[in-house]
Amino acid sequence: MVQDRLKIQMRSLEEFIDKQNTVYFVDAFVEQLELDNLGFEIATLKKITYV
Repeated sequence: MVQDRLKIQMRSLEEFIDKQNTVYFVDAFVEQLELDNLGFEIATLKKITYV
């Protein structure tokens, strides 16, 4: 029984969002934007070294 508590359930965030939620409209709208023409650039991450 203790082992059941240790199981991890991998679930998609979409399973928790109602299909009629406006977040899907916003997602579709932003997906259609040509962000590079609007001045957005892809960020590159810098590696952080800990001492």
